[in-house]
Amino acid sequence: MTLDRIWNGWRAAYVNELGDRPATQGSVFTQILASGATDEEANIVHRGRHVFVILNAFPYTSGHCMVLPYREVGNLEDLTAEEAAELWPVVTDAVKAVKAAYRP
Repeated sequence: MTLDRIWNGWRAAYVNELGDRPATQGSVFTQILASGATDEEANIVHRGRHVFVILNAFPYTSGHCMVLPYREVGNLEDLTAEEAAELWPVVTDAVKAVKAAYRP
């Protein structure tokens, strides 16, 4: 794997380590949820019924977080009505929290 274009060179060891692991099923987020780690260890800052909020372990900038459905889907339009209805208000709350904490 070439690392010529990786933004943060200090990530090289982490990226290379990932390449040595055996293939697993599910996304990295599904693996985190199934890991048995506590929310604090996994950087999960909110759990809803259908979605959760996780902080990026290696953020490019302060406050980088992701709002994800528990169920893996390939496209937003594949979300159920219940998942979509919970997703957008949680995204809005996450934006408000980041703005309050970091005052961008």
